[in-house]
Amino acid sequence: GGLAAVRHGNGRDWWIVKPGRFHDEYYMGLLDPTGVRFEKKTIAEVDHIEQARPCSYFSKDGDIFVNTSGSPLWIYRFNFDRCDGTFSNKENFSIADSVWVGDWMSPALSGDGSKFYFRRSSFPFGTPGTNGLFQFDFETEQIHKLSTTSPGLQMMSNFKQIIQGSSIINPAGDSMLQVYNLILFPDSAGLACQHQLHVDTVLNVPNFIAPSSMVNFRLGKLAGSSCDTVVIKPPAPKPDNFLVFPNPTQGLL
Repeated sequence: GGLAAVRHGNGRDWWIVKPGRFHDEYYMGLLDPTGVRFEKKTIAEVDHIEQARPCSYFSKDGDIFVNTSGSPLWIYRFNFDRCDGTFSNKENFSIADSVWVGDWMSPALSGDGSKFYFRRSSFPFGTPGTNGLFQFDFETEQIHKLSTTSPGLQMMSNFKQIIQGSSIINPAGDSMLQVYNLILFPDSAGLACQHQLHVDTVLNVPNFIAPSSMVNFRLGKLAGSSCDTVVIKPPAPKPDNFLVFPNPTQGLL
């Protein structure tokens, strides 16, 4: 969950971001036709605090980057420049009053980057009634409790919905059913996001402890920007006829 990637503004290359040991450290990679090169970067305005279990996410359009960790319980949010790979307009938010320190938050970022979803387990000591699913709204800084279910979350590859695995008792009472839940409108605030429980049964429980950061392969270039410099030439037309000489041959032709 700590690794994230977004397409470069030239529409061909990729930025790859991996948080370091401390909140102010990142490993920034550029993947182009020659390979990938990583460089360690430090963000001056971020505290030099050791982090554990980091998760990183880009918004669907790649202009927002979010990094969080299970300890300490901070969310860092930046604007991201797809041309030069830099972070700006840093915001940091504490959710320490809503999650246990060291808990697996198994979070997800809404497609537009405005909402942050996370779970809280019944840890520590199996405290009943403390688990749940929460939404943090970056625009209002409000935290909404959506339900008492606490399995992990995973943004779908189309950036439109979030899936959540779960288990329920069979109505017959003799077994457990594996089901999945959905957040239908992740960009909407509070209950308007429509967290639907027990949508359908599945054969195995999808359990997202460290959810993946989905990559938007459909994201194109920043047309007209300073980095819109890659010209992809169309393939040359193939001739209708070929002359192979000598024919047959066992050497060069």
